[in-house]
Amino acid sequence: MLKQVGGLCKILSQNSETITSLEFVNCKLSSSFNDAICDSLFLKGKQSHGVKQFTIQASKFTDDNMNSLPDKFVSFLSSGRSLSSLSLCDNHLQRSFAKLALKTLLDASSNLSSLDLSENNISGWLSDFLHKSSNQPQFSLEISKSLRSLRVLNLRGNNLHKNDAEDLKFALVHMPVLETLDLSDNPIGDGGIRLVGCLVSVSQ
Repeated sequence: MLKQVGGLCKILSQNSETITSLEFVNCKLSSSFNDAICDSLFLKGKQSHGVKQFTIQASKFTDDNMNSLPDKFVSFLSSGRSLSSLSLCDNHLQRSFAKLALKTLLDASSNLSSLDLSENNISGWLSDFLHKSSNQPQFSLEISKSLRSLRVLNLRGNNLHKNDAEDLKFALVHMPVLETLDLSDNPIGDGGIRLVGCLVSVSQ
């Protein structure tokens, strides 16, 4: 396994200046694996990369403690000025992971146009940010800057409830160019649909 990871990292490093899209499907991902992959993607002599589309799908993070993001993955998200599409679909992620990923993207003033967090279990992932923004206007401004380029948001199948729809209603105000929002397969109920329906057409 270590030999395979080493070989993959060598290929990624050799092509780091031309790689724009990367997918991991049906993988087991440890922190050391994540660190090695992210390290290999950084451009030589720079703390940045040119990846535009990054996907981890139907995979499993093998670390027992997923209350924090792997350090190199944080650096990868923070330094990806070209990153326009991030998909973390069907990875058994919990709300703590989603919260930290969103915080990292906000701190980096991300220019994402597509965010796919579908088929996880992230109910409550927006609550902390919305509570903080109500008390700190500057934080609300940072949210607005980071989310204004988002055109696609996929939250399908995440066990979201009415309170999540209420949190999302606030966040949608900061997504002026959003074209597609998928909330299907979530028990948000009619009340939740009405909360966000005044802003966008919600897919059921």
